[in-house]
Amino acid sequence: MNTYGSFVSELENYSIPTTELTGSFNEWFSLDAKHTFELVKEYTDALGINHQSYQHLFDGHKIDGEFILVHSKNNIVQVVNGQISQFKELNTTASVTDEDAIAASVRHFGIENATINAVENVIAKIPVEGNAQLVFIKKITLSSAFPLKSMVLYIDAQSGAVINEYSKIKHADVQGTGTTYYRNTQPITVDSYNGQYRLKDTGRNIHTLNGTNINGINNGVFTGTSEYTSSSTTFNSVSARPAVEVHWGMGKTYDYYKNIHNRNSFDGNGAIVRNYYNAGAIMGTDSNAGAIDQPDFIVGMVYGSGEAGFMTPVVGLDVAGHEYFSLSNFRSDNGDLTYQGESGALNESFADIFGTAIEFYTNLSPNWTVGEDVFTPSPGYMRSMSAPKSGSAMYGLQQPDTYKGTYWASTTSPVDDGGVHINSGVGNHWFYLLSVGGSGTNDINNQYNVTGISIQKAEKIAYRTLNMLTPNAQYIDAYNASRIAAADLYGANSNELKQVGEAWWAVGIGDRSAAVSENEFNNNISVYPNPTIDKIFTINVGLSEATTFEIYNILGKKIRNSVSLEEGQNTINVSEVQAGIYLLKFNVNGKSFSKKLIIKIIIRLIYLSESRFNAGFYHK
Repeated sequence: MNTYGSFVSELENYSIPTTELTGSFNEWFSLDAKHTFELVKEYTDALGINHQSYQHLFDGHKIDGEFILVHSKNNIVQVVNGQISQFKELNTTASVTDEDAIAASVRHFGIENATINAVENVIAKIPVEGNAQLVFIKKITLSSAFPLKSMVLYIDAQSGAVINEYSKIKHADVQGTGTTYYRNTQPITVDSYNGQYRLKDTGRNIHTLNGTNINGINNGVFTGTSEYTSSSTTFNSVSARPAVEVHWGMGKTYDYYKNIHNRNSFDGNGAIVRNYYNAGAIMGTDSNAGAIDQPDFIVGMVYGSGEAGFMTPVVGLDVAGHEYFSLSNFRSDNGDLTYQGESGALNESFADIFGTAIEFYTNLSPNWTVGEDVFTPSPGYMRSMSAPKSGSAMYGLQQPDTYKGTYWASTTSPVDDGGVHINSGVGNHWFYLLSVGGSGTNDINNQYNVTGISIQKAEKIAYRTLNMLTPNAQYIDAYNASRIAAADLYGANSNELKQVGEAWWAVGIGDRSAAVSENEFNNNISVYPNPTIDKIFTINVGLSEATTFEIYNILGKKIRNSVSLEEGQNTINVSEVQAGIYLLKFNVNGKSFSKKLIIKIIIRLIYLSESRFNAGFYHK
């Protein structure tokens, strides 16, 4: 378990009823009565797996972004994952008023007439040099139209200081676009308007507007915009070509999510998709694109017109896919991936992943670079999923292909919100290897050999993975969730699951044993009785090789160091261990695998006969 409390436990073999688990979280995670859990979402997916999200609270206050996710089938728990913080004391009394917190946030935001949402008292995880520190804070979101800016600020509830911030607008500044600007005429859907035609697709609920003269906001929509029109259904105007590219690309993006992932618009409920082209004036740059989802303020996507010698119009198919994903993730099952540090890198990586998947879905010269055509300096693209280190050194676009390897950016630096665009290279490279395959040695000397499973299978695993991540998810959480997703979709002993583990190993995350089937061990090592009721069990080893094991609790914390096993029967005493579910992790000649161990307590009730009672246990 890392400092964010990330954990996963696979329980499908132990027939634990869902209510038995969800009714006993405090016991399972060794928490006192100040910790409570609230069911905030539940649904059953197409595979018949039920998903429940439980918000963790302490002293009645939410721990921001911290959930336990329970996945069950036929009311039997299959997997539990998420993040959990184990602590006993935290000061949850605010010394700072809401009014003072708002005043501090406005001063920090720097725009006096900003739109401010309600103040929320929560417990937040503050990143500190790779760790997470729990602090009671006042959480405030501020937004502005001129310039276009939206930030979440954390105000220390005791001192009133601004101790953390992150953007609510997701930019395409270092992911760019694989634009269709040079792909000639493409079919688009338009509608009739005042005797002409405009860029509005009623069926898909997509509307593309001219953002040159945006001058305000009214009911969540920019004002001062104008329509792109044509006297016929053919839009031939050179000036409108970038907007046509946006409109066409968003139609393809909508179709991809609907046909491949059964998602109706970015919110899943058919919400209108508004695109504003040539909106550089409100973004502060013409060399960018962005998405914002503040329902009480503005919802939509904005695109710049480019900059001579640097960027052509920031439109195109993977820009549409990237920004559409950003809106979609704002509305994800467990909340948006926080746009900071590793969770922000995952946010950007998934945006690139689905932007690229849309290119392959559309099948018009798809590729594994991001930002080709739009980004004009050498090497002619902003990022490469196949070779992340090959980005432009001049513009700081070289990315790591290994977790915490070469070019890894500090996750606590204010630059790039803690490396959200740079460190996304790790997730991008994982997806590329999972789709196409590859072999080699990474920056931490992991030798790997991944057999690609196709982008069609990889995108399904990635989409399902995304829906099992909590807002503060780290790369290890994506590793855990993707293994669960692959097992759900293709089976616990599938090649797809094996390659998911091998691809993560290739980018420096996880244990390679996850990519090796446990079948080769099952005939040689057995654990019994399991469950054990007297804290004594036997491990039978049928191997001549040196074999060791360790014990971990459900949160991934090691509670017994490595112990050597003899060939044959080994009696293990765990009298010091509390009742619960544990993981036995074995190592044989560098190969590892795991088995679950359940330790139960027998409650013996002693019934005293009336004669024994009267004989000496009670006297008048």
